[in-house]
Amino acid sequence: MRGVPIPGEHVIDPQGRRTGPSRDPERTPIQWHNDHHAGFSTHEPWLSIAEDFRTVNVA
Repeated sequence: MRGVPIPGEHVIDPQGRRTGPSRDPERTPIQWHNDHHAGFSTHEPWLSIAEDFRTVNVA
């Protein structure tokens, strides 16, 4: 799994917002399997999940 591009307006990382670059791309939820929200949660995660989670995941 690789870092997920996070648009500037969605950056959560306080240090990244102040000084850049953001660490958020490496902090995205782990992709456990190819189900809803990549198996990370039953709710919408705070950061995006990679578009390829259906084929690139722990399972």
